[in-house]
Amino acid sequence: MNALRGFLDRDILEIHDNSFFVVVGNVHPSGRVIAYPKYIKGSGGFWLKENISYQRVFKYYSAKEVFEACKKLYPHYLVYDEVFDAMMFEVPYSDIKRHYKPEDRLREIISNPGDKLLQLLSDLVTLLTEVSNIKCDDIGVTGSILAGIHNVEYSDIDLVIYGLENALTIRELLRESLDNRKFGFSRLRGEVLLEYASRIAEAHPLSMREAIHMYKAIFWNRGLFRGKFFSIHPVPKPNEVKEKYGDKMYRGLGIVEITADVVDNSESLFTPSKYRIENVNIVNGPKVEDIFEVVSYEGLYMDIADIGDRIKVLGKLEKVYDKRKGSQYFRVVVGSVEAEGKDYIRVVEKK
Repeated sequence: MNALRGFLDRDILEIHDNSFFVVVGNVHPSGRVIAYPKYIKGSGGFWLKENISYQRVFKYYSAKEVFEACKKLYPHYLVYDEVFDAMMFEVPYSDIKRHYKPEDRLREIISNPGDKLLQLLSDLVTLLTEVSNIKCDDIGVTGSILAGIHNVEYSDIDLVIYGLENALTIRELLRESLDNRKFGFSRLRGEVLLEYASRIAEAHPLSMREAIHMYKAIFWNRGLFRGKFFSIHPVPKPNEVKEKYGDKMYRGLGIVEITADVVDNSESLFTPSKYRIENVNIVNGPKVEDIFEVVSYEGLYMDIADIGDRIKVLGKLEKVYDKRKGSQYFRVVVGSVEAEGKDYIRVVEKK
């Protein structure tokens, strides 16, 4: 990884009031970073750093919950972004006290773990690199561990995998090994799975049954390692980020519901997750031609559909102006404020 790289998805920013923000996506305006607050100072928090107690800002991190809380806590970061045609939370460079990079933090931990949670993290990364042959430099850690405020007993392990090929390799490894107790892995089961599914169902338009099915049938990046919950979050390498801020302009056209066939899911592992679609049928909403893709900012819908699957989607319809190519098309976005938490992607027919 390039030491001089810019801001990537899942990086963490510490701002001048000592709160920690999580970077969203890999395309940011000049002088500002699209991010949301995750840990703020507060009494009774589980996370501590330099005698400061921290607590989570959100319970579920749905788009609606994030927007409402950010608007209350940091209204000065709420700006109208003309590129995205939406109110966005953008942190100016001048307010950033420190930029935490997942790969740098992981190298520090491996050289000197310091406590049992960090030792467990080091063991997990060692196992993944040995089995997959992925370089340690292409792995990082995010969440409270990246911010240096983790709680040894309560914090989870949230890993970042850089690069599409590396992410595909880890996906295949975990699909085969997540039930392999010889490696220390296990899937969520019993009460743990029910609690996890309950949180998903409460935050998204899904039933408990649907949430449990999604975890068992689709999710490969969430499980237990020696009894500790861990997650995997693929992020593109800097040279894989092809779009620059302003290359495209987006204009919202209301809420739409469609069905469509997935013809390309090569970017579905990242945030935002992208699905190239064809054979689109508009069930409700504006009648337009050339709906080219579905884009999700909700992590729940990462890697949810394979090529050939037919999906049903409710989301924000946008017209996209590609200034580089001089072309335009339409897309459906899941994870917008306008959808008020009602948006979704569902696989209705497997290939």
